[in-house]
Amino acid sequence: MKRVILVGAIFSLIILSGCESYICSIKHTFRQAAVVDDKDLDQARSYIRHAPVYDYLNTINDLYILWDIPAVQATAQALLDAQNNRGVVKASNQEQRFIVLMDGEQEDWFCILRVGDTVYQPTIYRPIELSPAYQTIFGRKIMRFKKNMYEVVFAVADVAMPMTLEVANTTYRTTVTWQECDDVA
Repeated sequence: MKRVILVGAIFSLIILSGCESYICSIKHTFRQAAVVDDKDLDQARSYIRHAPVYDYLNTINDLYILWDIPAVQATAQALLDAQNNRGVVKASNQEQRFIVLMDGEQEDWFCILRVGDTVYQPTIYRPIELSPAYQTIFGRKIMRFKKNMYEVVFAVADVAMPMTLEVANTTYRTTVTWQECDDVA
């Protein structure tokens, strides 16, 4: 029995030693998918803030908020175009756009933006459908459950840091803050 195992092991080493060249040639023989640059995706994900709303041990709402600046829009455009380079997105300096994902019902939740000592009300607050590029930016972990998605736009021309977005209803209030961002439009 030992002899059969020994002969089988030697035979396997002789036959399988040449498999490496076949595996290496597969990459060049068959067309491979383009790899998305993770650096741009990580930079876009740095603008996402998570704000769970708790009432003791109950989760009332689970919020994910993306500050949609031109760098994030360029990454989303590059993901849609299947390119590794970032496209140029002309952005309006007259508004700040946020994408808010909620687990709970929208009901009476509202948003306000605090920039320094000034408080801004949203000019647009509407439900949206996310493109596949933005779903990629949020990631599988966040997008695996059904979410209520909203676009919130504020008419703010100059952004000073820190900037705070408050999401509240008549009972609960939570805030998310962006301290510093290098490439603000």
